[in-house]
Formats: sequence, C-alpha cells, structure tokens
Amino acid sequence: MSGKVLGIVSEFDLLKAIPEGKDLSKVTAGELMTKGAISVAQEAPAMEIIRFLQRKHLIRVAVVDAEGRLDGIISRRDLLQGYVRTTTPIWTC
Repeated sequence: MSGKVLGIVSEFDLLKAIPEGKDLSKVTAGELMTKGAISVAQEAPAMEIIRFLQRKHLIRVAVVDAEGRLDGIISRRDLLQGYVRTTTPIWTC
C-alpha cells in the first residue's frame, strides 16, 4: 500500500448513496468515495488554501506530503480559527 490519497468520502457522497438504496453499514469507502481527491501541499500558504477552497467551493481539503501521502485534512474552520487566534489581541486583567 502506497499511503497515497486515492479519494475522499464526503457528506455529499453519503447523501448521494442513501437515495440510491445503498446500505451505509455494508458499503466500503472505496465504493462511496470520490476518486482523484483534490489536495494541497503541506507547504501551501494559508491564503492560497483559502482561495483554493473558495474557488473549488470546498469545505475541507486533504493535505499531502511531497510523496502524495496524506498528512491531514484542513477545513475552512481550521483556517478561520487560525486567523482569529493570530489577529485577535488577548486581553489580560
């Protein structure tokens, strides 16, 4: 096994499977996933990822290393939390 991202199962994939009559307790990730998952490199700047998510209308995206192996997943919320933490002054009494 290469460890490379082959696809991703999203809420959309699950919601599509239900009306098709698929039993979610019996199907595999490989049967449900969207193949050819979109990903970003570990080194991608946050602003580049934000623009990418907006352009592709994504909520989250896989983060891969130089060999294409999954390192994690970053979401809009992760980026927003990072922004708030770095731009909001912390008040102390």
